[in-house]
Amino acid sequence: MRSLGSKRSLYLRLFRHGLELSELLDGVARGLRAPSEIKILADTSIILASMLLEERDRVIMLSISDLLEGLSRLQIPVLVSSTTIFDAWSALAKRAIRQDLLPAKIISMIESFISSPSNIIVLIHKATPLVEGRLNIKWEPLTHEDVYAASEATSTNMLKELGIHDIFIVSTAKRLGAYLLTADRKLRFLKYAVLDKGVMVVIPCSWVIASYYRKHVGPRYVQSQRAVDIFQYVVEKESRIKSLVNRFEQCMR
Repeated sequence: MRSLGSKRSLYLRLFRHGLELSELLDGVARGLRAPSEIKILADTSIILASMLLEERDRVIMLSISDLLEGLSRLQIPVLVSSTTIFDAWSALAKRAIRQDLLPAKIISMIESFISSPSNIIVLIHKATPLVEGRLNIKWEPLTHEDVYAASEATSTNMLKELGIHDIFIVSTAKRLGAYLLTADRKLRFLKYAVLDKGVMVVIPCSWVIASYYRKHVGPRYVQSQRAVDIFQYVVEKESRIKSLVNRFEQCMR
């Protein structure tokens, strides 16, 4: 098995060259097997949890790579299957299963993902858009900087109508929120609010913005109900309507 350093170097090169996500996943599958190894890397690495294998994912990955280039803590991306992790998160959020019934392996992996506030966790959703959700993990006393949660899934119709091509979550100790990849391939960051001390409530800021803009910004400022017009106005005139958004304490950088 490759040494930790050589694997980091290899994966970083692969990542920066924008190879297909499937190739990266294959490489990780060959190099990482035990949850203990994943946990070791999770302490210092960017974790990309995704099973997307489409052409658009290469564009997203390259955008993420460009976005993260300036971070001093940039390490290799460790890609692992999001299936079991996201299923566990969703089940916990919906209280469909009790924590004590989760397999120990899944608990261990989730713990490793939320154990370090220096981690960056990216969940790229294919058909699992964001709605309001709550993940209440209490293995030990937690602050908002310790908890990273994904919300459960519903419809993306509103996002698509507003020209939002895709969405993924980025959570760090200092920046909690989502990046929107718009139809014209621009990345926009939207913050989430921390509403409960000790528990992160993930609020789909993009959905809140979309709903609010459709109802208020369209007729009041754009004189149009067309989603494309509204979203374009939001992108171009963000500062002028920031006061409207701030009342929700949720949105816009």
